[in-house]
Amino acid sequence: MKFKSTPFEGHTQLATAVGLSTQGTNACSASADGTCRVWRIEEAICIFELPGDKRVACCNFSADGRMIITGDWGYQTRMWDAVEGQLVMSLAGHSGKLTASRFRADGNLMLTTSEDKHMRTWDPRRGVSVAFQAPDELLDGAFAPDMTTLVGACKNGKLLVWDVRKPDATKLEIAAHGTDWVTACAIAPGGNKVLTCRCGRQRRRPALPCCGTLCAGPCPRCGLQEACAAASDTTRRPAAPTGR
Repeated sequence: MKFKSTPFEGHTQLATAVGLSTQGTNACSASADGTCRVWRIEEAICIFELPGDKRVACCNFSADGRMIITGDWGYQTRMWDAVEGQLVMSLAGHSGKLTASRFRADGNLMLTTSEDKHMRTWDPRRGVSVAFQAPDELLDGAFAPDMTTLVGACKNGKLLVWDVRKPDATKLEIAAHGTDWVTACAIAPGGNKVLTCRCGRQRRRPALPCCGTLCAGPCPRCGLQEACAAASDTTRRPAAPTGR
């Protein structure tokens, strides 16, 4: 199979995140230049430039492709009309740099993660949020297909699991990568597997009680550390984590 690479030119600094509409027609990209750009994929042209505060760290489409959520290092979450390129709502609540932003599949809830050690879920109609506290900085988050389970990737090496209806109690803490940062997470469509990335030299399979997660891909945050992959020998002595 051959793949064709097409450059999308416009950002003036590092691109930090990308999102793809489920229809496959548009893409969005966040950048350290303080903008999120919306692209028409077929023509590789920018159709909207959405401003943020400082570095825009994350962006994602809603399932119907009509909305975009962005988060930036100015602690702001913004919801945009992806059709008109207009700001719908600016949401304040985090006290640290945002690291991830996503819509739930039904579009009725959004989540954001932050270096302030909180995940927040947002009602896109009313703009109110509920906070879920973590023991360390959260670098990513995801909704499970059941619509009620939240997973957070934590800097302390753990995956945190919450019930969206019970923000005061962590449902489960999974020791995913020792002392290495868990930098990204994604949940399989069936809801029984979680994919994680980590930052550090250690290669191992997290001991999940329900599925046995595999880890893959380069670190999406620093881009410099060795990629994590499932090791066939999980009993070997791990290498010491790299310096931060």
